[in-house]
Amino acid sequence: MYNILLIDDEIIVREALKVILKDMENVEVVGEAASVEEALALIESNSPDMTFLDIKIPGTDIVYLIKFMKRLKPKNKVILLTDYGSSDFVFKALEMGADGYLLKPYPQKDIYKIVNLYLSQVSSHTENLEQIVEPFIDYIYKEDFKNSKEQLKAITEQLTLVCANNSHALCPVTDSIIKGLGTICREKQLLFSKRLEWKEKIQHINANTFESTMLCILEDIFKTMKDTESIKEIKVIQSVLNYIEKNFQKGVTLEEAAEFVHLSPFYLSKLFKKELKINFVNYVTERKIQKAKDLLESTDMPVLNIALELNYQEANYFSKVFKKIVGVTPTDYRKEKKDNPNSTAHLLKRNNYIPNGNWYV
Repeated sequence: MYNILLIDDEIIVREALKVILKDMENVEVVGEAASVEEALALIESNSPDMTFLDIKIPGTDIVYLIKFMKRLKPKNKVILLTDYGSSDFVFKALEMGADGYLLKPYPQKDIYKIVNLYLSQVSSHTENLEQIVEPFIDYIYKEDFKNSKEQLKAITEQLTLVCANNSHALCPVTDSIIKGLGTICREKQLLFSKRLEWKEKIQHINANTFESTMLCILEDIFKTMKDTESIKEIKVIQSVLNYIEKNFQKGVTLEEAAEFVHLSPFYLSKLFKKELKINFVNYVTERKIQKAKDLLESTDMPVLNIALELNYQEANYFSKVFKKIVGVTPTDYRKEKKDNPNSTAHLLKRNNYIPNGNWYV
């Protein structure tokens, strides 16, 4: 909304202006004054975007009043109301900071023209502001912290300009940010309590605290997304480990495990290696060999049958893999264990931590 003050000692002039301005969209008369004393109090207690000022308002030097208004709010557009006999005063007032003037009898079309001129400038800045909020949310969604900060700076610069002309411009911006963050929270499954916390902070932002507050919120958002992603990754890896444990004997592939947790094989492969410090195929192979060692120690099952039990179609290939990992052939391993029945190694063969020490199956 574009806020307008009316300062004129003639009530009929003020009423006429109110009637004309009432028909304009996004325009509101937020106060009127008939004297300098009333005008000073009105200006201090309001945040006008435009002021219609009678050049002959009694009680003060008009130039002083204009300078006072501009000092309080530089972007307040001061429009002088005058007649044809006041040209010297008009030019002097314009030199001292007034933005325009209307000559009596103030035709309606002239009032529309001058208000729309400045209103269009504000609307243009506001539209630009709304356009740069969207990529800000998009960068957050993409977890691009660098560009998010740069876009926040661009929003702040534009917001400073817009709020100087329109004190209400902040609301649609914060509403858009809250809405965008709500979508991000839902899609990325962030904590609902965090969403409420950020919303509460954003709702109490003003133009002066916008950048600093939003930067703190931005840092917290990225920390939360990272923590949430870590929790998701832990759950995914644990699910994959459980899936492998149930299926490794009959053979399990990376593609099957990826489908089980609804991820791409490429992403799961990278995640698996990052978390366990071993690639997927090698991990499955080591679980098979561990199972083979158990069977060699605890049963008399022939090596060929053990190979088939673990989905190896050729005993020779199984023996080759076994020797590469254990250091001896399956036959020699079984013989070694029978020759050393008191070995304690078998006590550690079940429910061991996986090599990096963070996982347990």
